[in-house]
Amino acid sequence: MSDVSVPHIGVFKRLRRPQWLREQAMSEVELPDDDPDRPWTDTVADILRSYRRSFARSPQLIPLLTAHAVNSSHAFTKYNALAALLRRAGFTPADTLRVITLMDCFVLGSALDLAAPVKPWERGPDVGAELAAALATGGPKPARADDAFEFGLKVLLHGLSS
Repeated sequence: MSDVSVPHIGVFKRLRRPQWLREQAMSEVELPDDDPDRPWTDTVADILRSYRRSFARSPQLIPLLTAHAVNSSHAFTKYNALAALLRRAGFTPADTLRVITLMDCFVLGSALDLAAPVKPWERGPDVGAELAAALATGGPKPARADDAFEFGLKVLLHGLSS
């Protein structure tokens, strides 16, 4: 038993404080320089990629963090930047909230996808021909998840900019 390493009690206290965990994860999200001449969709794409990378490091924390209200200065820095970008792009306050919520759902789901099994779908007698053909095109992890994220990001931003 002497070979077992036991973390300091402070680690366990912090794990019971979801805001500390959120602050740590959100501190890794990189915000590009505010450039009004740059297309807002490019800036948002950079933020969302960084956001996904940050949460993909510890996807098991996502359910814990989403069970508590946001109260993190790093999180609000990111959300304020997104809200300002969306307002400049012409979104109403109500649509800004909808878009930020949509982005959170997309990014956090994509981060969870990175933690999925190498083959997230089992092939068997219940798999129809169309799904089997789609599954045959999937690459290895994480390439499949990265490809799906980039495709979804393109679809999301195209839909929002239309």
